[in-house]
Amino acid sequence: MFESEDGDTFAAEISHFVDCLTTGNRPLNTEVEGIGVLGIILAAYESSRTRKAADALSL
Repeated sequence: MFESEDGDTFAAEISHFVDCLTTGNRPLNTEVEGIGVLGIILAAYESSRTRKAADALSL
């Protein structure tokens, strides 16, 4: 079991983004990974709409 303190995840995300811009460090996740996650989310919405399995790569 893993317990963590509740926090403002949006503020942490923005803070990390600003840190990457100011230091030039690589973000935790790249745009390629973000696009992949978006494909999965869109496939989930499509599956919900059509009641059929949707391929995340074809969207």
